Amino acid sequence: MTITKKLSVFGLTVLLTACASVSTNEKKATEGEVSKAVVPVDARTIEIEQQIVRIEKKLKDKPTSQGWILVGDANIHLQRYDEAIRAYQQAYLLSEGDLDIRKKLRRAIYLSAKESR
Repeated sequence: MTITKKLSVFGLTVLLTACASVSTNEKKATEGEVSKAVVPVDARTIEIEQQIVRIEKKLKDKPTSQGWILVGDANIHLQRYDEAIRAYQQAYLLSEGDLDIRKKLRRAIYLSAKESR
C-alpha cells in the first residue's frame, strides 16, 4: 500500500471515528426484530430490513465489500445514514481504498450531518 493510500485510510478512519461518536436515537435491527425507521413502515420497508439483517448475518462469516455496499445502499434508502456509514466503512476497508465506495461513504457522511441539523 502506498503512503498516499495509508494516509487516506488513516484520515478516513479519523473522520469515521468522529462520526461514530455522534449519538443517534435510532434502534438497530436485530434478528427477529424490525427497527423503527424514519420513513413510514410498510411491507416494503419491513422486507428491506429483513434483507439487511440476513446479509449482515452472512457477512459476519464471510465479509465482502460488495455485501457491505448492499447493506449501505439499503440503509441509505431507509434514510439510516449512520448505519450506512458503518457499512460503507467496512466495504472501503475490505476494498483497500476503492474510490467509488469512498464516494458513497462521503455522501452518507454528508447526509448524516445534514440530518443532524
